[in-house]
Amino acid sequence: VSKMDAVHEVLLDKTGWWEFGEQRVFFQKNMITWNLKDVIRSTNGNISMIDANSFSYDMSQSKEMLMQIDACAVGTSWFMYMISYLDILKYLFDKAGYPIAFVTNLYGESGRGKTSLIKAICNPIQFSFMGRRCDNLLQRVKTYCGHTVLIDDFHPTKSQADNEKQYRIKDTLVRMIEEVVTSPNVIISSEYLEGSFSLQDRELQIFLEREIDFSILGQLENQKDVLEDIRTAFYVQIVTHADEIVCFIKNYCSEADRKRNINGGAKTRSSRYVDYVDCVNRIFFKYFISVYKIDMSLHNIQEELQVHLKLQETHMDIIRSIEQRGTYLFAVKGMIDAGILEIITDYSEYIPKMNNCYLKTKQEMVMITILPKALRYGMELYLRVNKEK
Repeated sequence: VSKMDAVHEVLLDKTGWWEFGEQRVFFQKNMITWNLKDVIRSTNGNISMIDANSFSYDMSQSKEMLMQIDACAVGTSWFMYMISYLDILKYLFDKAGYPIAFVTNLYGESGRGKTSLIKAICNPIQFSFMGRRCDNLLQRVKTYCGHTVLIDDFHPTKSQADNEKQYRIKDTLVRMIEEVVTSPNVIISSEYLEGSFSLQDRELQIFLEREIDFSILGQLENQKDVLEDIRTAFYVQIVTHADEIVCFIKNYCSEADRKRNINGGAKTRSSRYVDYVDCVNRIFFKYFISVYKIDMSLHNIQEELQVHLKLQETHMDIIRSIEQRGTYLFAVKGMIDAGILEIITDYSEYIPKMNNCYLKTKQEMVMITILPKALRYGMELYLRVNKEK
């Protein structure tokens, strides 16, 4: 490929796939911009290409690798892996009339391996928002169309200013994904759920309930070349059958819409997002597992996705109630009923139970005074959705 070569057709806009004459080629994803002249300039004319027409793939290790992905974080890792393929499929969903206008938020307690899992199986470009201006970060994220971008390190801080900065970044990021068609596939890792109902309704929230299997993760990290081969082989099938896949997406999503309407609609947009992930799962089975004759059955991820959907809808009900009522009193009552908050009359020698906050009462006035730190901590506990709540 030389600077004089002309692109006959851009097969998938800004995803790296081009057509030169009758050749379909993929510029490897370490190249940031897909403008041909910029790519050639940045690599001094040495461009790594894949010819989709003559591509061959050794699938001998694929089954083992895919099973390891599934086992790394049972109930979470497989559909995070599917979500990662929205980097290139996002373009086809948009052509089918079902735009991917949401971000994925993988949340859970610190130390469970959220970031490590995403980096190992999702092939992301990583950003840490800390220390960055919101506008600079978003401008950089915009340039990665056709990629998966990880926005990392959302966690509660002692600084109110830092917490507000996190909220602003997240809100602006979600709006950008919704408004800019060429935005990348964005995954956020966070320790908690934050933001208004409108903001969180534009997320698919995936809860990492247990620590990932770090021994399996180590094996995945040591075989990144095999994972990259799987990804590239699937990209080849996506490009080769792009029009067919657009029809598949239309048919699947329209049928999912019909079923959802029959069942009385949905409380949040996340029910649609769950269907999109299942659609990707079926595309992967049809155009990768079946094509390369890998001895694996279709993953039935709907049941596991419904667990996450139920958690998100329960959480969103709480957020909506807070915004509609404009008061925390009902939440305080709920925290008391749940045993998260205790009412005491004498706290001078009181030692709170583990994971509990406390209220002090002024009995003569029949009032409840809530210590600010206790309220904030209690609200975080109350809004932290898990299977027991």
